[in-house]
Amino acid sequence: MVLSLVMVCCFVILPTIAKTNDSSVYYFFSDVFPPMYNDYRPLDPPQWWSSLFETRNADQGTTHEEIQLRPGEGIPAPEVR
Repeated sequence: MVLSLVMVCCFVILPTIAKTNDSSVYYFFSDVFPPMYNDYRPLDPPQWWSSLFETRNADQGTTHEEIQLRPGEGIPAPEVR
């Protein structure tokens, strides 16, 4: 009987408490902490990490998210031989 109560505690109650604490920590660092410290966001990725995924167009200095196609213009299909 005692073993079953210990198992319930380990597999049901403790993970629930851990999830509640994790979400509270995330809420604090994403919503409460930034206004207190000049909009510093410790959970945001560092700038060097973000720059790895942002490619710049050499001609215009724009990112690939900023490049838009005209209506009716599509990306050309690769040549098949």
